[in-house]
Formats: sequence, structure tokens, C-alpha cells
Amino acid sequence: MNPTAVKEYFDTVEELFAIHNPPDENILAMDEVGMNTGIFSRPLVIAQAGQRHQHLQRAGDRKITTVIETITGNGTTLRPTVIFKGTYRIVTVSPRGYTDNETGVDYIKDCHEQTKHLQGTRFLFLDGHRSHCTLQFLEFAVEHNIIVISTPPHTTHELQGLDVACFGALKIYWEQECREHLQTTGKPVNNNTFLQVYSRARARAFTQPTVRSAFCTTGIIPFRRELALRPDAMAPALETSVKGGFPNLLPSPVRAIV
Repeated sequence: MNPTAVKEYFDTVEELFAIHNPPDENILAMDEVGMNTGIFSRPLVIAQAGQRHQHLQRAGDRKITTVIETITGNGTTLRPTVIFKGTYRIVTVSPRGYTDNETGVDYIKDCHEQTKHLQGTRFLFLDGHRSHCTLQFLEFAVEHNIIVISTPPHTTHELQGLDVACFGALKIYWEQECREHLQTTGKPVNNNTFLQVYSRARARAFTQPTVRSAFCTTGIIPFRRELALRPDAMAPALETSVKGGFPNLLPSPVRAIV
């Protein structure tokens, strides 16, 4: 949270907002989140007193499924993209189960398809991951009147609304839904059941008040740079905050990339 970098970021946003005057629904923010389908309980290691190195044995079938979420300034969400780990092509390839350059381009194309009905310039706030900065990604955005704004490095704990307001609640509800699924079916969540369980957790986390708070607490809607430039914000990231209320909301359909 370098004051100079943050000030330049808000100067840029303010200048572009003044030029284009986007309505709330044209302001979007996206981020990835990794959903763990393995063990959720806090590990306890029992070892001999004074032992310097501790060793913990865990199940070998734990995996992370990446979800790309996009929220809009009017409190709604776009259809998310789910990236399963795989080594063969069905829709696209992501051998490690994370976002790569190819899935980044797939994302921006899908984002456009879901928002092309909007009038005027669209704004897309995201972090500086390399998959968001490829020439193909940015050329597509320019061609389709999407202004991409990247937050400064290492500032997502204050400037990325999904991190600040949404993902903390999502992780809590995800763990609860996974436990409920295990108790009901006797089986852990896998690729076949992920979308069903995730949709329930997502519906509880991505409510309109929570999504709106994601833009409000980061100073974007309404535009208030002083929220991020306050003295207590100029510190390293420690943990993700959970803000806003979490009433139930019907789930949105999801788009899966395998």
C-alpha cells in the first residue's frame, strides 16, 4: 500500500470516470479464488517437546479448484468460470488447475458476451496477474470498449473488493456446505459434485449488499479515495476481511472449464 502508487491508481480511476461517467452496472471487478475440496479442520501436530522440525501427514487427494468471479457495481454478479484440473482438452487446458494465459483470454471473451448488452464503456478492475496482461487479452478489451484497470501490486487486501468483502464469506460458507455434503452423502466433494455444492455456498456469500460493499469499501462506488489512503490502510496485508451481510440469494448458473 505504497501511498504514491495508490494515489496514482486513484488519479487514473478518477480521470477515466470523469471522461466516461459509467453507470454502476458498467463497473466490474474480477478475481480468482481457490476452493479446497480436502481437509478443512485446523491441523494439530503432536511431537516431542523441543523438536525443531515438525512433520504433518495429510491425505494425498486434496485439490484446489479455481473459480473466477466477477461482480458489478449494481450489486449483481456474472456467471463464474470454474477451472478444474486436467491434462486433456475439452473446453481449454489448465494442467495445474489455475488460471493461465489461455483461460484468461477465454474469460475476457465470456465477460464480454455477458455484458455486451450494456451501453457505453465498461470498466474491469482486476489484479496484475500475467494472464490479465497478455497482448491478446488487452487487444480484445480495447476492441470491445472495455477499459482494464489493474490495482497496484500487493494491494488487493485493500483495493480488490472481492478479497475485501466476498471471498472471506465464501470460504466460510464453502466449508459449511462441504461438511453438510459429506454428512449427507458420506462422500467428499469431487469434480462431479463441485458445481452443485459451490452454487449453494456462492448463493449465501454473493448477496447484493455484500457485492455493493465490495465497491464501497474500496472507494470505487461511490468514488472516495480517502478510504484507501487512510493511515491504517498503509500497511502490509495480514488477512482478508469479511464485511457486509450475507442473506440468502438464488444461485447464478456457472460456466465450467475442464
